[in-house]
This record gives sequence, C-alpha cells and structure tokens, in this order.
Amino acid sequence: MRHRIAVRAKKYLLLIVAVPLILGLLGWFVPAGKAPSSYKATTTIALGNYDDPDYNYRSRVSVYLMSPEFYQAHMPDVWKAYRADLFPRLTVTQGKSPLIQVTFTGPSKKEAALGANQIASGFLAADKVQYQKHVAVVDESITRAQMTKSDAAARAESDSLIYTLKMKKLSLKPAQLMEAADPSRSSGSTVFTSKKRALLGIMLGLTLALAWLALPELVRPGEKDQEVRS
Repeated sequence: MRHRIAVRAKKYLLLIVAVPLILGLLGWFVPAGKAPSSYKATTTIALGNYDDPDYNYRSRVSVYLMSPEFYQAHMPDVWKAYRADLFPRLTVTQGKSPLIQVTFTGPSKKEAALGANQIASGFLAADKVQYQKHVAVVDESITRAQMTKSDAAARAESDSLIYTLKMKKLSLKPAQLMEAADPSRSSGSTVFTSKKRALLGIMLGLTLALAWLALPELVRPGEKDQEVRS
C-alpha cells in the first residue's frame, strides 16, 4: 500500500504541490468580506431603592431594557437609529444585588463604549424621574401630617408618622452608575488576517492532497479478500 501511495504521489506531484499553493494564494488575496471586527463594552449600574419593581428589581430591569417599550418611551433617538439591530447587539446581565451590567457590541471600540454608556444614561435619566416621583409622594405625606391639627394623643401619632416618613425618605435611593464603559477596555474579536488565511489555505490544501492520495487505498479491497475471491 505504501508503494502504491508513493507511486501515486510521484505521478501527481505537481498537482499535490499546486493545490496547497493555490488555496494559500486565495487565502492571501481574497478579501475577508465586509463584516467588520466587533467589540464589546460594558457599563455597571447599581439599581435604586424606592419600591418600584420596573426600576429596582434586577430581573424586571433586565427584561425592561431588552424591550422596545423602554426605548420608544425614553430613548426614541436610539430606537430610531438601531430598531431591529439593537437587541442582537445588546446584553443585560444581573450581577450581585443590586448591580446589573449593560453590554453593547459595535464595529469599533469607540462605538461599543458609546452605545453602552448611552443606554446606561437613558436608564439613569428615566430612573431619576421615577425616583423623584416617589420622593414627592413621601414629601406630600409629610406635609399633610405636619398640617394636622388635633389633640395631644393624635398629635403624638402624627409625629410618629412624620418620623417614619422621614426615615423612609432617607432610605430612598436612585440608580447610580458604578462604572462607565471605557473604549480602552473594550474587548473585541477580529477577522482572520491575510497571513492567517493563507496559512489556513495551505493547511487545507495539504490535507486535501493527502486525503486524495490515501483514499483509493482505503476503499480498495484488501489483498486477503482478493485471494479469497480468487
């Protein structure tokens, strides 16, 4: 079998040499395509605390930030720019409570970081509005309690309510940006360089050539089988 493979290799030597070289040249000169390198950038947000499930609960926020409703209501410019292309480029993950991370993918480090920071800023702005609404409700309740005119017993109860409301107000917190996306820290995946594509082409050509030499022997009936038939 080895002798036959050697004879076959000698007979088709030019073809065996040409195939890897042709594939290597194709890998070097053929463009990699229009698909750009992609980069990912991440921001970290600490969610607020003011009893609003849509903005304070990580599971709800993760779903909300991956829905068209959020962008249509709070970030129409982003929705107009990306639309259907937004969510394949966006990932929202839950970190250790109360943290979430917003990761955006872009064709450059700068665009990836810009997208992540823009979405984080949009969420923080919407969160601030909701936080201020809850603070306003608590302030209104405190004002009403302070204006209550009653006897000593009722007044003591009112003072207790005012104290409770003030303590509740102190516990309210808006969401905060813990770490902004930095272009210098963006991770990326790039397409093969010309050199790598050429090397891959040569390796593929050698594999095909060797397979072409060995395949006839692998499918050839064994010598013992031939003797049995004879």
